[in-house]
Amino acid sequence: MGIEVIARDWDRPGWCGSFYPEDLPEDWRLTYFANAFEAVLVPALAWQSVPWEHLAAWREDVPQRFRFYLELAQDQAPATLARAAQALGEGFAGSVAAVCPGPTVVGANADPDAEATRTWSAWGRDGTPILARRLPDALLSEPPAAVAWLRGMAAEARSRPALAVFGEGPADSLTRWSQLVLLAGLA
Repeated sequence: MGIEVIARDWDRPGWCGSFYPEDLPEDWRLTYFANAFEAVLVPALAWQSVPWEHLAAWREDVPQRFRFYLELAQDQAPATLARAAQALGEGFAGSVAAVCPGPTVVGANADPDAEATRTWSAWGRDGTPILARRLPDALLSEPPAAVAWLRGMAAEARSRPALAVFGEGPADSLTRWSQLVLLAGLA
């Protein structure tokens, strides 16, 4: 199994004008995103705050190949996840334990990419474990270091699937990470 690069959330107002066309209606962002990328990690608050019918509508708004990973809140009831998975149908790819959107930084000398070394609990739609980590934003400016990080992640994952979660930054960075995974033969 390879590494899959996914973004946490598609609804990014900061991408308006750089990724999303300025005149694109907000409710079309998911469809636009899904035509450029293969999957998304939906933040817990985003999918838990909408009626179940909206999750089914999300599935209808994207190509058949597109998949949804759902972020779990710490107090997540299994029945809630099961209902959401049912609403998404074949579009449900799995779940990831609560993810903080950016790096965890404590103190003036903290490493802003320290969060990327922490593994999150994640599972595929069938309950199989997945290795999931936040992509280290700073490494993208050094492609050899970024590829080395990805190879290390692939080695740690062994034969299980791996998710590299894109936190913050421009859409072209998400595209570049995806291309690095492909070029390194890690997809």
